[in-house]
Amino acid sequence: VSESLRTVVLDLGLVSPERICVLGSGSANGIDLDRFRPTGPERKKGVRDALGVPSDARVVAQVGRLCADKGLFLIPEVASRLTQESDVHFLLVGGVDQSDEQSLASLDALRAMPRVHLLGHTDSIEDIYSAADVLLLLTRREGLGNVLLEASASGIPVVATTATGTVDAVIDGVTGSLVPFEVGTVVDAVHSYIDEPARARTVGLAGREFVEDRFEQRAVWHRWIGFVDGSALGRRRDARAHR
Repeated sequence: VSESLRTVVLDLGLVSPERICVLGSGSANGIDLDRFRPTGPERKKGVRDALGVPSDARVVAQVGRLCADKGLFLIPEVASRLTQESDVHFLLVGGVDQSDEQSLASLDALRAMPRVHLLGHTDSIEDIYSAADVLLLLTRREGLGNVLLEASASGIPVVATTATGTVDAVIDGVTGSLVPFEVGTVVDAVHSYIDEPARARTVGLAGREFVEDRFEQRAVWHRWIGFVDGSALGRRRDARAHR
């Protein structure tokens, strides 16, 4: 589902190059551009009111499973630094990995912080993007960073750690920022958007165009249909050749 994942699979020697490919720019299902789209201030205010977040706050969101692989051990320090400013709120969205004791300790620290909102799992993730000014994804690995693409389609800048799958979902410096796994660098990247609304709008628009161009859902579906149909045709030809 991404070029960087293909590279890892080849580097590990799991498959020969002729037996693996990436369709288009990747993705298994594409992004629904009607569901994930930029929204106006009225909807943003409505979602924030429901979450208990002031309409004039600066809002950072991280979306994903709450576990070490999603950088949960780093989030308390990142959130602490960001929310030292009284108008910054941090939204943490995703289900908890109950088997990870370090992550459970990190969650306890986050619950004690003001202006940090632990929202759990949601089926209305588009509302989170509507409420946020920037999406953060601290991750060690992805197949393809779908939440980054959803946020970009929603017109907000993204900040992600450089990892397999994220590097295919962000154009660094254009649709967002790719950063190392280091608290200070992460916080600085987030501030470059929440402190500069004009820059954030420009990057958000570029993100929307990026997803429209490469990951529109129906275009991805058509690539998969063409691949499956072509593979089936190839199998039928092979079967006839071996009769």
